[in-house]
Amino acid sequence: MLKALRYLPVFLLPALAFADASPSVGLAPTVPAISSTTPTVSIQFTNAGLTSLQWNGTEMLSPGTPGVSYIGLIQPDGSWTNGNCNPTATAADVPDRILTQTYTWGSIRYAYTTTETQVFVDVTIKNTTTTPIGMFLMELLNIKFPQTPSEYDGSDPMVGWGMGNPTVIHTSFGTGTMVLTDEDVANPLMVGWPWALDSAKTTFPLLVFTGADSMYPTSFPFINRQVPPGGSVEFKLGFRFGPPGATNNQLAGDVYQNFAATFPQTLQWTDRRPVAQLFLTSYNGTYATNPRRWFGDGSVDVTTPAGIAAFQQRVLQYAAQSVANCKAENAQAAITWDIEGQQFPQATSYIGDPRLVDTMAPEISGVIDAYFKTFTDAGIKVGMTIRPQQLVLSDSNTQAYQEEVADPGQLMLQKITYANKRWGATVFYVDSNGAPDNPIDPKFFKEVTDALPNVLLIPEHSNMEYYSITAPYGQLNAGTTGTPPQVSWVYPQAFSVFTISDANVTGNWATLVNSVAHGDALFFRGWFNANETTGIICGHDALTKSIIRSQRSQ
Repeated sequence: MLKALRYLPVFLLPALAFADASPSVGLAPTVPAISSTTPTVSIQFTNAGLTSLQWNGTEMLSPGTPGVSYIGLIQPDGSWTNGNCNPTATAADVPDRILTQTYTWGSIRYAYTTTETQVFVDVTIKNTTTTPIGMFLMELLNIKFPQTPSEYDGSDPMVGWGMGNPTVIHTSFGTGTMVLTDEDVANPLMVGWPWALDSAKTTFPLLVFTGADSMYPTSFPFINRQVPPGGSVEFKLGFRFGPPGATNNQLAGDVYQNFAATFPQTLQWTDRRPVAQLFLTSYNGTYATNPRRWFGDGSVDVTTPAGIAAFQQRVLQYAAQSVANCKAENAQAAITWDIEGQQFPQATSYIGDPRLVDTMAPEISGVIDAYFKTFTDAGIKVGMTIRPQQLVLSDSNTQAYQEEVADPGQLMLQKITYANKRWGATVFYVDSNGAPDNPIDPKFFKEVTDALPNVLLIPEHSNMEYYSITAPYGQLNAGTTGTPPQVSWVYPQAFSVFTISDANVTGNWATLVNSVAHGDALFFRGWFNANETTGIICGHDALTKSIIRSQRSQ
């Protein structure tokens, strides 16, 4: 039995990450060939199970047999009990390379197959009890790399969990390359190399589990994949080898293609011209007569009729100036982030519920229809921020918080439908849809786009699957220079909408031109003549127009 695991299970965590890198933007998913002289893999299987795994004559397997370290059985009252982790019997079918371990609660079957450059292990966990297995935690093997994988930074686990992204974990070890894959792209499973077992950082355990593990970062998800009473769960992992420099697409292109077939691209949004960002508020002070911080201006007075009239006139002037800027930049749309005002601090500041504009900001209620009509009359699409949370507002309107809901898709659909019917809104920035490595399940966004296919959603956070149904948000000053190449390889029509404000545009010039040429759209600050528009145009002429005034205008 492999060395006992040192982790305690926990049962409620959030989730999601994105990692990969490969070829150029916008290419159809064809896999570059690897030379036919590629070295091969070989394995040995005995009565003890898998005893050797070699790549090009180099032994990669560290001694040990697979084992389970935790089995969580869910009792009828909802409590959990631990299943026995010591097998009562072990049997090996050497010709077919199958190892079967029997336990008091069921069995685990490991079946090994190979190709010239790949090893696969098909694992079947059977539950023979009358209670569900809510979590299993197992160590399949230990791999000893010839040298520390260049992808390992010494602390961050090299893992995937198959939620929104296919699990394809790349490791480079000098004399070769290996990617670990979960062949099932549809079901979640925590898989990977969490840490090194030796000071040289060359030997890694392969951990596989459902549920959650307290030794992993708290941002990692809880994997809800039960083994039902009398039922089973099956998964297949791949070890795909190649020469130094082999890419994920070369070694696991079929996994990405399966992912694209399982989660096909449904977003059809051909207009890739720029989008204006508009902000009616600024959270930079507290103003007695301007509690919702309109224009970040303490002189605004929404407590008197005269003050409200002046404020509403200023809103319309803001709209007119923004329309002029949008026209100058050939913008397709303008998104107003904060039509409900910005009365409350983070993490409630952007309300994201257009249904509440009349209740929360009565001073703008009388002018908001005319505000949006200024844009739509000029042929500019409109939209605003929405959130997948429900705002809970106190009776006095002085306190509020955002509450998570069971079905954020239906909530977003209700908000968007309201805005679409009242103002014709069709483009929406989706704020706070989870965390950067833990966006909410993209199925909730699909609920919206299935019902409203002519709407564009721009979520703050994303994973690969998001690109099949939305155009994720990014910021150049936070490292976004376009749609990730791996995403473009899987979804050739995918695109991002990212802002170049307050960023080094000149230093990223060639990358930005390439990104826009391949379909990405840019945000710009639309309420004034900002640096990312005329300032750049004056300096770079035609190339700038290829960015700001995208060639993909309708």
